[in-house]
Amino acid sequence: LIASPTNTTRHYFIADLATPNAEPTKVYAGNAYPSGVVYNGGTLVGTFLDITDPGELRYGVWDEAKGPVTTLNTVTDLNAGPRDAAGLAYEVVAYTTSAGVSVEGLYVYPKNWTLTPPTARPMIVWQAGGPGGQMTNTWGTSVESPYSMLPSYGIPVFVVNGSGRTSNGAAFYSAMADDRNYGQRDIRDVKEGVDALIAKGYVDPKAVGVTGCSYGGYFTLQSIAELPGYYAAANAQCSLNDMMYEFNFGWSPFLAYLIGNSPTGDPQEFVRDSPTYNMGKVTTPLLLFHGTYDFLFFETITNIHDQLTLRGVPARYFRGIGYGHGIGNIQGVPNSGAKGQRAAFQLQLEWFRQYLPGAASPSLFRSIQDRLRPMLPPIIGRPAPSTGEVR
Repeated sequence: LIASPTNTTRHYFIADLATPNAEPTKVYAGNAYPSGVVYNGGTLVGTFLDITDPGELRYGVWDEAKGPVTTLNTVTDLNAGPRDAAGLAYEVVAYTTSAGVSVEGLYVYPKNWTLTPPTARPMIVWQAGGPGGQMTNTWGTSVESPYSMLPSYGIPVFVVNGSGRTSNGAAFYSAMADDRNYGQRDIRDVKEGVDALIAKGYVDPKAVGVTGCSYGGYFTLQSIAELPGYYAAANAQCSLNDMMYEFNFGWSPFLAYLIGNSPTGDPQEFVRDSPTYNMGKVTTPLLLFHGTYDFLFFETITNIHDQLTLRGVPARYFRGIGYGHGIGNIQGVPNSGAKGQRAAFQLQLEWFRQYLPGAASPSLFRSIQDRLRPMLPPIIGRPAPSTGEVR
């Protein structure tokens, strides 16, 4: 049984080792992401999840006449609570990049919305850490991976793999390192997906945001530098940002491969690929998250914040004291991760509500409720008064 990364999921094939030259048989070709899968006698069983669902035990039966399994039968119902609370749906969005690669991404939105006729709404692009990994159709409920949270608050999210990921074959993975493509190719790939959603009428071109952590933070910063004004708001988290620094103190062999040179061999390219040296181009309001114990030093993020502030570009910096790479736990401090996540997500949500035109904006009372909900029991409305009651 062979798992093959395919866009935002994994498809499964059966290969007969007795006839290694035979074409593998595809047995699963659905959109849900498989985890812990077993296959026997035509039946595929495992945990399947997606961006709207934390996962359940599901199975499908391969049929030679019908081809690979695409729909699944659900056995368990263990995660109905979070699934119903999120209330999400997604649409697979297919398009072809300017490099000629056919890709599929996910447009995530509240399931009580109708997409026909389309209504242009705000949207946020999310990118994961990396490069090199695959972004998958899985449940994401951290501030670093908020694609199953933000749509619950009325702001759709777009998830798609760009060049440099393991989602669409070897050439797609290597494309980031071709012809000085680092810092440009995947940014164009994802922008072209956003353009496709704008063309479908789903997205307001004046209300697109972008966020991510680690390489996703780099993607966020590099996008607003490479595409000034394209994104209306940004939230960069635990961000790689200075390629010269990374070459000298970080993952230098991989970076040399991606950029194709060293800082002394091609300093101009290293500067172009480093957001910290290109903040003078940025006009996008920027929210920054970075821990003081992150191995990517917070001082360079301070510099980015200060550059924008001095130029009058809205910028806010949540510098988490004691946090590492992401808003996780502080060693020795109970529940620090949960507290940090709540604080950071409230900042993230408010930032996008403020700077994305048309983003869901609650009343003052609802905003106060949102702030207090982690600390207080549910706010229960007062019963209606009976006839004749003095109020």
